[in-house]
Amino acid sequence: RIYGLSAPVKKDDDTLRVGVSVCVGTSCFVRGSQRLLKKLCEHIQQRGMADHVKVEATFCTEHCDQGPTVIVGERMLHHCTLEDAIRAIEEATAGLTV
Repeated sequence: RIYGLSAPVKKDDDTLRVGVSVCVGTSCFVRGSQRLLKKLCEHIQQRGMADHVKVEATFCTEHCDQGPTVIVGERMLHHCTLEDAIRAIEEATAGLTV
């Protein structure tokens, strides 16, 4: 396990406002987190939200039996689906010019 390390999916930029971390540790990976990460990135690009959302892959959030785990801002989502993540991102970016 690698604790506290993340791998940015998009180059860091000062204008990014909402952090989104998708756990790609073994248990979450087996439960589809890599596919979820890819689809989230596609959604964010298609919606033109890339300047307001920072997406990264992270390793082990220590909730292995509840994966895939996604963190949006300060909110941790367990058994996260694409729809759950999109809803949380939309809530977190509400009011931002997108």
